[in-house]
Amino acid sequence: MDSQQIEVLLGGEQPSLEDFATFTSIIEKLPLEILWHFSVSFPGMHYILKSVVLNKLQAKVTRKDVDEYMNEIVTKFKSLSI
Repeated sequence: MDSQQIEVLLGGEQPSLEDFATFTSIIEKLPLEILWHFSVSFPGMHYILKSVVLNKLQAKVTRKDVDEYMNEIVTKFKSLSI
């Protein structure tokens, strides 16, 4: 698969099973910044491929310590749902 085929898939073309397998293998090796670019810059990407990108992005992103914000967030949104 070359960069042109990747662009076609990013643009929304429905992938074949072979496309999916190759795309998944490529995504596994890409750095976080390119995964982020793919996820925000190609809103028309086929949902199957988008899920591959987002899952890998989620696995690679560094988690932040958010405990200090949780009480405020829970309190605010709990009051909105009542």
